[in-house]
Amino acid sequence: MIREYGAESKIWFKVRNSGDGTSPGAEVRLYIDDILRATVRIPQLNAGEEYEGNFSYVGVCSGKTDTIKVIVDPRRLITETNKGNNVLEEVWNCTVESKEMPDLIIRRAWLEPLPGYNYRVGYEIVNQGQGYACGSHTGLYVDNTLIAEDYVDRLAPGESVEKVFKVNYSMSQCTPPSDTIQVVADYNDNIEEISEDNNGYSLPVECLQVPARIGKPDLTV
Repeated sequence: MIREYGAESKIWFKVRNSGDGTSPGAEVRLYIDDILRATVRIPQLNAGEEYEGNFSYVGVCSGKTDTIKVIVDPRRLITETNKGNNVLEEVWNCTVESKEMPDLIIRRAWLEPLPGYNYRVGYEIVNQGQGYACGSHTGLYVDNTLIAEDYVDRLAPGESVEKVFKVNYSMSQCTPPSDTIQVVADYNDNIEEISEDNNGYSLPVECLQVPARIGKPDLTV
């Protein structure tokens, strides 16, 4: 396998018929981190003949490494002298050779009210840099305490997306007179960016008095 590793990645492969008979056309599959990403067909190969091709899937390396696996004849439809060499697996570092770098910021954050003085916390994340941003995690803090994280898929230069945390914020836990909700892009610093000082967005929240819950009876026979 050969990689063209910039912001976008094209993965090339080469298949050789090492047997002494002609191989019919076959299927070749690409897996990235054990997820099927692309499938191509290769033509029949005479004994000793090689075929070089690439996959149509174009992606950006995620996290710190990707596990790349290419399998020829995955359904084992071809009778071969050796089935043990149909798979090639490599681990690639997520190093972008391009000098262009991403820059993730939180453009805005907001509260969406729910019943019982609970709120969803929504935010908009933007890649304002000139390079692609790999998948990242956004952190949700209340008064400097991390309470949740949210996964953000890769973002192209200039791309933005609106997201909502799965963990709700409750006014009953608000510390008078106010709480500070902070949303931080790439909070665990996994992505190298143009600036690491602009990832946070603060949202002051004034505490509201939550009425005491009055218990109700429930008579059953």
